[in-house]
Amino acid sequence: MDGEMLAVGPFVFKITTAAYQSFDRTDSWRWATVERLGNANAEQYIGPGSRTITLSGAILTMYDAGRGAGNFVVGTQHIERLRQVADMGQPHLVVGGRGEMLGKWVITSVNEGASVFLVNGAPKRQDFDIELRAYGGEFGVGSVIGGDLGGTGLVGLFSSLTNIAQNNRLGIATPGAIGPSDTLRAALEDVGVI
Repeated sequence: MDGEMLAVGPFVFKITTAAYQSFDRTDSWRWATVERLGNANAEQYIGPGSRTITLSGAILTMYDAGRGAGNFVVGTQHIERLRQVADMGQPHLVVGGRGEMLGKWVITSVNEGASVFLVNGAPKRQDFDIELRAYGGEFGVGSVIGGDLGGTGLVGLFSSLTNIAQNNRLGIATPGAIGPSDTLRAALEDVGVI
């Protein structure tokens, strides 16, 4: 691993691409106010609301990531690659660097600022803000191929893979196994999870 922080579909945030400095997640729940005759209003839960993630960071385009001066630089192409991912117009699986599956999300905005320029106009610093919103469709937040992703980390991932397998009648990984069964692995590869 090369310091992967988060994957949004085909784009991986890491030191050698775009390293974010802040990760802000907002979850909301919907409540309807119900007026009652002779009593105070009551609140009725009507379901989960919007979920958003905002990633903010700075790309130091000339940073050599410890590989020795002149051998490697981060470059300026990463924000444009994120825009290309957003231009696909489809939800993308989001996976954290510790293995937590966050479900499918859409990129709703990419904001870029540039400063400290070279003679040719290339920036030495690119600041960015990326906003993601939970897809909420058939394979929305917390679900992949119909399974529940209630947990986080490796324990949650194992439980989630077991739930996915049970919900989709796939072979089930067993505790202590190196990875999921071949049937489960093939199904997860088909939907782009692994």
